[in-house]
Amino acid sequence: YLSARAGLQVGGIAVAGSLAFIWLDPTAPFTFGAVWFAVFWLSVGVMVHEQVREVQAAGVPLWTRPAREIVRALVPAMTMSALLSLHAFMHGRHLELPGVWMLCYGVGALATSTYAPPVVFQMGVAFMLSGALTLWLGPAWSTAMMGLVFGGGHLALGVGLLATRRRPLRQVKPAAI
Repeated sequence: YLSARAGLQVGGIAVAGSLAFIWLDPTAPFTFGAVWFAVFWLSVGVMVHEQVREVQAAGVPLWTRPAREIVRALVPAMTMSALLSLHAFMHGRHLELPGVWMLCYGVGALATSTYAPPVVFQMGVAFMLSGALTLWLGPAWSTAMMGLVFGGGHLALGVGLLATRRRPLRQVKPAAI
């Protein structure tokens, strides 16, 4: 189950993180890291909370084989993201991280797409393209692209999920024999 509420909340958190840099200095590594660290962990908390809420409402178990496979598929992308983040901060290249994070997120989405609706595959491709664009645009665009891609992308996902869940189920007509 993908949660529309989680998409909307995570999108809002990412937009807020990006907007914080209107007042904060993104070139300060500690400030940059603290804001995005907070955004990441708040987002993870929201996603876990909303996922638990969704499966409880549906009356299905949380820790199923597909759920375990999704977590296993995400581990390489998350590990890669953490290691590249550490490397970038150690070498004063933290403003390149938004593009790297988008690429890693896209890889993670693609890795989990076997167990997810088609929108997850599409989101993975979009994040990879956005990550490449963000790296190409350079550090001056890093915080704006975080708000646009992570924030806007998750807001769009949430709205899309809300729209699809509100449509009435169509009656399937029996095939003519």
